[in-house]
Amino acid sequence: MQKTDKEIKVNSVSIITSYRLDEVESIDGKKIEFYAPGVNVPEEKKDADTVREALNQGIYYIDKQRYESAIAEFSKAIEIDPGFSDVYYNRGFAYSKVGKLDQAISDYSKAIQINPEDSDSYYNRGLAYHGKKDFDRAISDYTESIRITPDIGATYYNRALDYSLKQEFDKAWEDVHKAESLGYEVNVYFITELKKASKRQK
Repeated sequence: MQKTDKEIKVNSVSIITSYRLDEVESIDGKKIEFYAPGVNVPEEKKDADTVREALNQGIYYIDKQRYESAIAEFSKAIEIDPGFSDVYYNRGFAYSKVGKLDQAISDYSKAIQINPEDSDSYYNRGLAYHGKKDFDRAISDYTESIRITPDIGATYYNRALDYSLKQEFDKAWEDVHKAESLGYEVNVYFITELKKASKRQK
């Protein structure tokens, strides 16, 4: 199988990862250079390898629910290369897991600054704003995430939750229907409460 070092995102349970640089054999069919032991390796390649190792180690810690250790690894990567959006995204995810929502929002914002079309960062920043009960900003971020990736049912569902909390029930129902049409299993308790609050059956 031919491998590549082009950015390959794998989003599994909201964790983004990619192939390590030292696994690369070729790019577009052209063999690339490897460095043998004892050969002087350019500093920029050393830095890139260190960043990738820290990113992968941080993702490992997230998988093990060792969020503070993950944050430390991502911070190490950011210190070396502050221009890698995936690292900010994953550190934001880890911050959110330990309840540090302001730090999470800051990291998601940085990821968006680097990659303005990152729908995952908008979505997760929306979740963080929801946690802070800032429903207007949460809705705004869900809306932007939907603009970029319009076929994710969970985004419509979470926006429906915040619309309902703002008593904008027509919009909430519209998002519920859209989430269901995309195959998302809407929480039955939420539907029951939405029916009571909106005084309508769907």
